[in-house]
Amino acid sequence: MIKGLINVGSKIVEVLMDRGDIKYLILSVLEEKPMHGYQIINEIKEKFNGLYSPSPGTIYPTLQMLEEQRLIRVERKGEKKFTV
Repeated sequence: MIKGLINVGSKIVEVLMDRGDIKYLILSVLEEKPMHGYQIINEIKEKFNGLYSPSPGTIYPTLQMLEEQRLIRVERKGEKKFTV
């Protein structure tokens, strides 16, 4: 999971996470409530007090992978939201 945090820019924080840890962060925020992609990005950013904000290029492929693995599903009531 996350190895540690230091009070520096997002690139340093990102390096401190193992490859693939973003899926655990996504699952963690989706346990709270269904969200669309940008809500997930903002929730993760908030959890890191603004020190780390995952890019859409990281979030959306991971969401697709989690959906293919049936760890999350998509709700389509108005906007597309993801849920566990």
